[in-house]
Amino acid sequence: MKAEFLMLAETYIPFKHRIAGWFMSEKIDGIRAFWDGGLSAGIPIWEIPWANRTKDTKDYMATGLWSRTGKAIFAPKWWLSILPSIPLDGELCGLGFQELASAVGREDFGGNWGRIDYKVFDSPPLSMVFEPRTVKVRNDYEWQIFSNSYWFDKANDLKIKQVDRNWQFAEVYLWLQRMIPNFCHKQEQLPFTHNEAIKRLNEFCDEISARGGEGVMLRKPSSFWVSHRSRSLLKYKPFKTAEGRVIGYSPGEGRLEGMLGALVLLLENGKELKLSGFTDEQRTYFKIYYPVGTLIEFKYRELSDDGVPKEARFMRVRYDFST
Repeated sequence: MKAEFLMLAETYIPFKHRIAGWFMSEKIDGIRAFWDGGLSAGIPIWEIPWANRTKDTKDYMATGLWSRTGKAIFAPKWWLSILPSIPLDGELCGLGFQELASAVGREDFGGNWGRIDYKVFDSPPLSMVFEPRTVKVRNDYEWQIFSNSYWFDKANDLKIKQVDRNWQFAEVYLWLQRMIPNFCHKQEQLPFTHNEAIKRLNEFCDEISARGGEGVMLRKPSSFWVSHRSRSLLKYKPFKTAEGRVIGYSPGEGRLEGMLGALVLLLENGKELKLSGFTDEQRTYFKIYYPVGTLIEFKYRELSDDGVPKEARFMRVRYDFST
């Protein structure tokens, strides 16, 4: 696989992008995951041509679930068994980001997977994800891709229940609603006039901000899934985001005595920032969760005159498989 092989979003810019009639959905604060329909499940990773060998250096069995960088995700079999035999592109969520990242990054199938959900927003054709080819990796394994045909694994005759063609997103969404309603991430189509579309988008952003959400995703209904960044998929956050690296800790006071008060971050512009917005558990085990050198993403409203973010709040630790 390429370093990143999934469809990625550009940033929505008001007054530049025309989004009337586009689909919008809440941006999920989770971890991106691609399910190949179970095609690679049970196959040694080193025998799978599309595995990212720079990320997976050990000889484990693939599960069929992959990160956005092509690293195998070791979800337990009972959790994977509920997924349909169709390729899916979506986001793992349902836990706090720290706990979620810990579970997804484990190689022993551990973690609280019983509380992890998979929100699906697309079903890419496999020939778009991987280069069309016939690959014989061992005598008993052979994958084939045929134009406008099905994928299948000759070893166990596992049928992938999707014709391998690229659909427009509006078609895909209707299909996902019928096929996997419990997994399908809810989309809302914006009005077809510009002013009404902008009005509804702003209302939706206010609703999401009020409940502490991350932002909005916008998708052009006539667009096709592609394996790179696309102007047909836009992300919109009503606040700004930035990153800083942990260089120290500020102790808590009062009720927080003996706990973390704030992380001290070094920003890209050389400024320092005291960042808060943590749970009591995070404040108690802060040296485990956020050791010195950890890269932290945070949100803020605007910069002060001296370049320090105002109203900054913790979002998450940055991992190479996160979104």
